[in-house]
Amino acid sequence: MCHPSELRPISVREAARLQGFPDEWIFCGSMSDQYRQIGNAVPVGMGKAIGEAILAVILGNSREIVKQGSLFEFAS
Repeated sequence: MCHPSELRPISVREAARLQGFPDEWIFCGSMSDQYRQIGNAVPVGMGKAIGEAILAVILGNSREIVKQGSLFEFAS
């Protein structure tokens, strides 16, 4: 994982931000363990969207998928 404009790898904190973790989130273990935790994580926003979609199905809310440009989103 290299930095896009500097000759260095991205830091653990930069990787966490790219995945959507809050700045106050703390990762434990060695540097390698921290990179692995972040790399194996589902991005925060994606997890939220999946959770909301599952909850809507469980609650019986009908939702329709709408195409907007190149993005798909749920509309009530």
